[in-house]
Amino acid sequence: MIMDIHQNLGQPHQFILYHNFLFQIFFFIFVKNIVMGLQIKRNKKGEYNMISTISNEQIHDKKWISEKEAIKTLILRQWFDFVEKTIKIYMEFPAGYQVNDRFELHEKRALGSKWMLDNWDDKSINKKFGEICKDLDIVINTIDE
Repeated sequence: MIMDIHQNLGQPHQFILYHNFLFQIFFFIFVKNIVMGLQIKRNKKGEYNMISTISNEQIHDKKWISEKEAIKTLILRQWFDFVEKTIKIYMEFPAGYQVNDRFELHEKRALGSKWMLDNWDDKSINKKFGEICKDLDIVINTIDE
């Protein structure tokens, strides 16, 4: 696919502009160590402030939080992403997947996304996630020692 893009650029100046653009993206993401969507700052006390680069809003209640609170906040964000994706897969499959070498366009497409928009509260989301786990016999457990 990259070769197709290069071949379709045509003029040499377009090719140079394309590679300059790729270099800027690479530099921004990897050299400056910026996580897309989140800006994290640390003060002299070792406390953290995390701001969404999309909404420019702080993602936690207090101005500065401890490292442990920062880690917890990031893990909970990942957990919510997992729960959201679980609901979407359960409600939409096989839409969006390749089945028998063909991309499935299915009437179930976007059902999960629509459900998430219509039920955007912790109680509904947690209930739905629990129902899915029960239906699929998925046990999520922590072991206390």
